[in-house]
Amino acid sequence: MKTKTLLIAAAALAAGVITSQAAVYSQNIVGYVNIVTYSNSFNFIANQLNNGDGSNNVQNVLANSTGSFVSGGTGNSQSPAQTILWLPKVGGGYNNLYYWSSNDLYVLNGNSPYGPDGWYDGNAVYATNLITPAYGFFIQNYSTHAITNTVVGNVIQGSSTNTVITGFNSLSYLQPLGQTPFDSTNVSLPTYGDNASETGWIWIGNGNPGHSWQNVYYWSAAYLFSQDPNYIVDGYTPGWYDGNGNNLSTNPSSSYWPTVGQGFYLQYPGPATNWVSTFNSN
Repeated sequence: MKTKTLLIAAAALAAGVITSQAAVYSQNIVGYVNIVTYSNSFNFIANQLNNGDGSNNVQNVLANSTGSFVSGGTGNSQSPAQTILWLPKVGGGYNNLYYWSSNDLYVLNGNSPYGPDGWYDGNAVYATNLITPAYGFFIQNYSTHAITNTVVGNVIQGSSTNTVITGFNSLSYLQPLGQTPFDSTNVSLPTYGDNASETGWIWIGNGNPGHSWQNVYYWSAAYLFSQDPNYIVDGYTPGWYDGNGNNLSTNPSSSYWPTVGQGFYLQYPGPATNWVSTFNSN
């Protein structure tokens, strides 16, 4: 995915000064991220900023500010290129949301007002789904042009807690971090210490209609010992590895790690646990 962080303004720390008996300064870092989703393909993306009032409603996070999203058509000329969201559900499966313009809805409703531009579920109900940081999801862009969406909001700071369940988890970094190892200080994904390999599924199918993944694996001390009792002598240490046995934890520039605005799957073999991460701008 071609993503670009255009602004995370440290100067915003001094924004929003309130004058009373003493000056009070906002501690928020505000910014925006441009996420480009390629044409004729699925793209695995994420919102990594707290939008507006922090509600992260899909209508605010994925607003059609650039006019790029493709509506479903008027009924007489249904568009096969309609923009569709695939939102992974806990335990498996997806919720689908569809982009509709108010003009198309007007025609479909017998030339009567129906609703605003935005995302609707399969029953044509205006969606209120939340697109929160730490959550990855797909956008299906089968139009002939790339879609650029600008996500605006605050960078989450301090300590944050999310839940990782047994099996597949659809995740993203909480902050707009690119090519950062899973076990870095700012990410700190939970790792399972038993002799089972934990697996990260990194999407590389953006712009590729055939779709594709590449995997990273967490090898704990117990897992390494189960595979090689002499793993220490053989030069292995607990960490994240690619399929060829290369240690990726020491390689933050690795192309395996998610880019800014990208989601990923984590296949976790242990019982449900808390994912506690800490990010501070200073």
